[in-house]
Amino acid sequence: MYHMKPVMSATVEQLPTCMYKMKNIYSEWSDSAPATKDDLLISAESLLQRQNAVISKLEALQIKINSALEGHQSSGNSALNLSTTKEIVLPKEIVITCNPTVPARALLQMITNIKSEKNVLCVFYTHNSAKHAPCLDLSKYGFQTDIQAVTRCDKDMVVTWIWKECDECEMMISPIQQIKIVNEANICRYLLRVLGSYPNDAAAASIMDQWLDTATDLVKARNSEKTSTVEKISNYLSKSSFISGNNVGVEDLVLHSAFMRTVSAEQSIKDKVLRQWCSAVSSHLIL
Repeated sequence: MYHMKPVMSATVEQLPTCMYKMKNIYSEWSDSAPATKDDLLISAESLLQRQNAVISKLEALQIKINSALEGHQSSGNSALNLSTTKEIVLPKEIVITCNPTVPARALLQMITNIKSEKNVLCVFYTHNSAKHAPCLDLSKYGFQTDIQAVTRCDKDMVVTWIWKECDECEMMISPIQQIKIVNEANICRYLLRVLGSYPNDAAAASIMDQWLDTATDLVKARNSEKTSTVEKISNYLSKSSFISGNNVGVEDLVLHSAFMRTVSAEQSIKDKVLRQWCSAVSSHLIL
């Protein structure tokens, strides 16, 4: 009925074989001249310079690591005077809680010795749970309450002492993980190791651990068990002026603090050797 023209052309269009036109890189390489021996030497020298620079940086880093490790090595001196230690590496801040009725006298004396050697800020507070007034004046130990005018950044260490109703003296070492060191003897043991004053010799360190554990046993033992512990200490002191030897050491301070917790006064100690030892150690304490 109707005459229609064809809608498609009979001629075939030539389609491209790729979307983008690219240069022939193989022809450039084939036309260029090969690398000479001088070019290869220059590249090798440049690589060697970069390698030497990396090695120099690694050696400088190794020196810094070695110096940092030397600061943490202990010198093996456990005497009361901390001035003979190689290098004191202090924790930045420690928080100690203690019952006001049974103050940790050995720990306070140890902090005082550290304060005489380093720039230490000591502050104290009284918690609401404390039912009794503190029996020690911490201002004699260099503690203070008003620290608004004191900057904490330039201090080697900040010691915060909190009078709180608790069974044992505690020191927080990791607030995030809530890790505490409980007991005065264990806290002194920790500070000795941090200060580098713990003995390097295994035998000397074991003997110190034995006396520190004896102080803990003296506090926690029953009356029947305390008798044997007191006899053990008395027998040892009959052959030596102090537990540590000829001078007052940390072992004497911790044991003396344990005696002050177990007896009401020095006069109540019936043993003459122990009474003389307590009097000699008390002369080295700030009371």
